[in-house]
Amino acid sequence: MDKLLRSPWFVRAISLFTAILLYAFVSSTEQSSNGSQANLLADNQQSTSMTEKLDVKYDSNRYVVTGAPDSVKLEIKGPSDKILKSKLLNSKSASINLTGKKAGTYNVKVETDGFPSGLKVTSVPDSITVTLQKKVTKSMPASVDILNKNDVAKGYDIGDPVITPDSVDVTGGEDMINSIAFIKGVVSVENLKQTVNKSVTLNAYDANGNQLNVAIDPATVNVQIPIFSVSKSLPIKLTEQGHPKSGYQIDGMDPDVNKVTIFADKSILDKIDTITPIEVPVDGLTSDKTVKVDVPLPDGAESVSPQTISVDVQVSKTADDSKKNSSSTETDSNSKPDSDSKDKTTSTTESDLKSESDLNTKEFDAVPVQLSGVNSDQTVTFEKPNNKKIAVTVTGKEDDLNKLSSSDITASIDVSELDNGIHEVPIQLTMPKGFEGSASPKYATVKISDRSSDTST
Repeated sequence: MDKLLRSPWFVRAISLFTAILLYAFVSSTEQSSNGSQANLLADNQQSTSMTEKLDVKYDSNRYVVTGAPDSVKLEIKGPSDKILKSKLLNSKSASINLTGKKAGTYNVKVETDGFPSGLKVTSVPDSITVTLQKKVTKSMPASVDILNKNDVAKGYDIGDPVITPDSVDVTGGEDMINSIAFIKGVVSVENLKQTVNKSVTLNAYDANGNQLNVAIDPATVNVQIPIFSVSKSLPIKLTEQGHPKSGYQIDGMDPDVNKVTIFADKSILDKIDTITPIEVPVDGLTSDKTVKVDVPLPDGAESVSPQTISVDVQVSKTADDSKKNSSSTETDSNSKPDSDSKDKTTSTTESDLKSESDLNTKEFDAVPVQLSGVNSDQTVTFEKPNNKKIAVTVTGKEDDLNKLSSSDITASIDVSELDNGIHEVPIQLTMPKGFEGSASPKYATVKISDRSSDTST
């Protein structure tokens, strides 16, 4: 056995066998390793999708593109690490190229750029149909839609809107510009009591009310909508409520104001010409007294201003009935019947009747209405009569009427106690003594506004 182990051939055989085993083992390991790497690479392939903004390349100074979407969907396939990298890159893009093309409709392939190599990037859809139109700019009037006109606060009305600027430049494709029907903003006045003054965004619309994608410069305008309180000024009347103490009498009642302002919807206000006489309590009075009384609110009216007034009541003692009777008897006994006096009285009555029968009337068709009490920071506009003139019928003796001219008659309204808004104010007539006049119409309708917001021309 020892001899065999010491044999050179035995050692060579063992070495060869060992080498074969080692070779077989190494080969097996390499094949296993290569198979695992191949499987790993196969498993690392992924597919995903993302949305990318679409860049449209064209001559924007001469043309406008329509039909192009804002973004496109991209499907991406490749290793996950490269897909992740692509999502973090800012240099990637999707675009269509219309450079050098004239006006017309084109089907253009979507191009992608800036993605890592080794990725397959596909646009869905892979091409887009767009229209290239000649770029046009046109000046157009701006307008505003007033919503809820009928729902403005009760007792208020709205005036005409003022838009600044009143025209804008609209830029877009020639066909789209030609299809514009109006440029409009929207304002709601629901439950409002004050003038609207706000910035409003404008949009372009076609004849069917569809909003159009065009550029408007400026995109917003300032809109001012006057909102007025609707009111009418009416004179007041006083009446006694009750009786003063026996032996006293009421000599007079003087209110601190002679007229009040009624606020109501215009349809109701047109039907209100007078207010119910204000009752002043005088029961049991023995001396002068100032009393406060409520002003009655006409049916359908929203409010009245002032709501209460002060009335100075003048009271005095009455003459003693017995003294009056005694004085009357003494006078009768000392007086003698005078037929001449009787005849004279009869003659005077006949003269008065004759005088009344001589009264005539004369018409003046264009008497101007003057304003009084206008504040320096306010503007008053006549709405009725819009020519600021009225008709006046004057009654008097014929001879005197023949000498009377329209310059002798003054028609005026007092607006000193009126705030901004629309008011009906009684027309006052002034003329020489001996004449009586009647105005037609009896009231003037005026609109009062601040000078800074006045838009009348």
